Amino acid sequence: MKMKLKGCWIATVGILLLMVGCGQPEVPDARFYRISVDQPIKEEEVVLLKGQLLVRQFLADGLVSERPLIYTASSGVLQQYHYHSWSESPTRLIQEQLVKYLRRLKLAEEVVTPEMRIDADYELIGKIKLLEHILTAEPSVSVELELGLVNAQAGALIFLGDYTSRIRCSNNSVEAAVLAFGQAISNIFGNFAQDVQVDS
Repeated sequence: MKMKLKGCWIATVGILLLMVGCGQPEVPDARFYRISVDQPIKEEEVVLLKGQLLVRQFLADGLVSERPLIYTASSGVLQQYHYHSWSESPTRLIQEQLVKYLRRLKLAEEVVTPEMRIDADYELIGKIKLLEHILTAEPSVSVELELGLVNAQAGALIFLGDYTSRIRCSNNSVEAAVLAFGQAISNIFGNFAQDVQVDS
């Protein structure tokens, strides 16, 4: 009799555990995103900077430097998405896109990264100040970058600019926000390139 009761108790516990397991909500798959920037349509015929331009990894503070995408609603409270992240830190992703952009533009004879371990003639230093998905009735993204060009040999600042861009999203999805982020950053890169050519 005791064996039968023990068997029933084990079976009952098993059924309860199964029911509890079935009642748990399914955990969404983690998704990872890259930043894609529109490249310049036409290459410049004249190289602006003679020598090597080193593009350093961007700086960022707090949540902006982390991989989870940031969003804010009408309350203005910043939050991180739980299952939506950049494939790398945005400080790295934006650096990589800027290197490709400036190589295509031919802003300098050579555009390199610190991994090349060379003493470049110029350095480009950037900081991400804002990189947010804004969830309101009209969803959008907001990007703010600070970009500075330095003559590394002379230790002198050539140019410093603060750029912002806000782009409407086609809907409130993260996928639409990622596309809008790319457009916003493309706009900033283009404005920076124009300013540098005017001021140099």
